[in-house]
Amino acid sequence: MASQGWFRSAARNCSLLVITLLAGCGGGSEPQSITTTTPPTTAQEPTKPPPTTQPPSMAPSMQPSGSQPPGSTPPPPGSGSGGPFNQGKGFNAFVRVIVMAQDGTHDLYVGGDFTSYNGKAANHLIRLHQDGSVARTFGAGFDQVVLNLALATDGTNALYAAGPFSQFDGQPVPQLVRLTAGGLRDPTFQATALNFLPVTLAVTEDGSRDVYVGGNVDVIFPPPSPTGTAGRLARFNPDGSPDPTFPINTTIPPSSADNLGPEVVTIAVPPGSGKLYVSGNFRSYNGQEVWSFFRLNPDGIIDSTFASGTGVGLIDSGSSAVETLVRAADGSGDMYAGGRISQYNGTQVPFGSIRVHENGLLDTSYAQAVLLVPMGISPAQDGTGDIFLTGFSFNVFRLLRLDRTGAPVSTFRKPTLHIERDTPFWLVNIVPVLDGTRDLYIGGTFTTYNDVTVNHIARIHADGSLASVVD
Repeated sequence: MASQGWFRSAARNCSLLVITLLAGCGGGSEPQSITTTTPPTTAQEPTKPPPTTQPPSMAPSMQPSGSQPPGSTPPPPGSGSGGPFNQGKGFNAFVRVIVMAQDGTHDLYVGGDFTSYNGKAANHLIRLHQDGSVARTFGAGFDQVVLNLALATDGTNALYAAGPFSQFDGQPVPQLVRLTAGGLRDPTFQATALNFLPVTLAVTEDGSRDVYVGGNVDVIFPPPSPTGTAGRLARFNPDGSPDPTFPINTTIPPSSADNLGPEVVTIAVPPGSGKLYVSGNFRSYNGQEVWSFFRLNPDGIIDSTFASGTGVGLIDSGSSAVETLVRAADGSGDMYAGGRISQYNGTQVPFGSIRVHENGLLDTSYAQAVLLVPMGISPAQDGTGDIFLTGFSFNVFRLLRLDRTGAPVSTFRKPTLHIERDTPFWLVNIVPVLDGTRDLYIGGTFTTYNDVTVNHIARIHADGSLASVVD
């Protein structure tokens, strides 16, 4: 029943980017600067002036890129209340997702392919203290990979988990479960009607306790696409039943050359908006062309006020894919989108990522200045307007810090991330620690950070230096 589109062969033609399973195509080893001749649900959204192609707050700033905002004192690296992050030997397999607990502990939940952490059993899910010690291992854990996690927004500190698993702590479970703050399965949430593989999650913040789920299902397409996957979206009620006002929807193949079909990669529900942003590798939604990026109203209807037009595309091909989607941290309501992108709504942009206003118009003040296919974007939490961006250029994986215009921040020491050659996909996710240090957690398929063995997780400082303590 469940699609395996989340775990694709690395031998696939690199002309088409796919969800999280990526292979580097031959070429140089360093990213290069590029230029273009064309510029590159129920909650009510607060009333504000409509965005323009130039944000009203974009006055010239004398603040150096990557510096602490004026009027504040930057804390020294690693000076947070948790001290050093002693991760020891790390994980024995890939980290897929990291989320920070919201209960004041600064703990982190980690999910993925792993079955051990620092030599101790931890089956696909673990909670760590901010010093790297184990907070909880969830009994026998899951029997298969955890693809995604999402924190409940109802004040219970519950956790949603999604993946191709069939058991949790030795008991049968569906592929979407809710865990209590104590680490037990919540029996009041029973997503038994889920008929597709959940890949991405987004939890509403309107008090409804609903959860959006995006994923894929195996399908048989008419020739010349005999097999593949179809993207799915669904909204589930607090008890796990499907919301009948938001029917499960299926997309269609982006092109006849794409034998694997369309897939939903990332969804997001920004606080206060009541809207659902959807991205991935697809061409249409319910018969309406949307090209890899669109926004829905709470009833599942395309939001016509989001003027994305022809959406995301490539100059030389229609096989675009948006791999990462995140809201800017400056209160503007803008969204960053990254992936295989070289045009948006008919406008050519520097390859890799874009910033889009809340009304769907392109923010022309941002232009990614480094040739990189982004797989993860995280806004800096220091008021600078910078973003951290991870992805690959040719066959080299990179972690960068870009300023508000998309230019590299010179004070950030770009690390080297080593990934084994037989790794079937490349993945790094970036999560701010939010403890006052400006540090970040990164997790993924990498095994070293600047030649230090870290095994799939690391805590780093805002300047790119390693904060973790490794055995």
